[in-house]
Amino acid sequence: MIGFFCQEIDRVLNVKSYPIFIAYFYGLALLFFILPLMGVEEVFDYNPIQKNPISEINNKWVFFILIALIAPVLETLIFQIFLIRGCFVFLYLLFGKRLSEVKTLWVSIIFSAIVFGLFHFFDLTYIIIMVFLGLFWGIVYYYSEKRSFSSFITISILHSLYNITIVAIEEFKSVFNFL
Repeated sequence: MIGFFCQEIDRVLNVKSYPIFIAYFYGLALLFFILPLMGVEEVFDYNPIQKNPISEINNKWVFFILIALIAPVLETLIFQIFLIRGCFVFLYLLFGKRLSEVKTLWVSIIFSAIVFGLFHFFDLTYIIIMVFLGLFWGIVYYYSEKRSFSSFITISILHSLYNITIVAIEEFKSVFNFL
């Protein structure tokens, strides 16, 4: 499944345009995470945003800076850059040529996604959602590196857009009291 998904991304992203790259992965985030989360919220009366302690911050500017800038940058640095690269180097040193570079990278991405999910330990459902989101950020990392884009900047931008979109939808729903 992941192989097919990766082949499809390669096919779609033949162009080396950074804005198209960002728009494509933002669209995937909308399709596979934001819209399904809205469905989960409505069907199961579960709001994952309310599980995050950051959502309790009353000052809207502080909240916005945290979710739009600080959290995406720090989490990208820790989980995608440090963990994926660190795990890759560790596995490469441990297994050498016995494990291909591609397999080593995917094991590193999966490890990073699990740690990312566990870091968001607010409840089991939230952890599972965040593991899949961490896997998505790992895939973005892979394709950013493959296209020679800055994986740190790319993931930080997408993570920020993701957070802003989730919060904007919640604000929109609360202001207009619908959905």
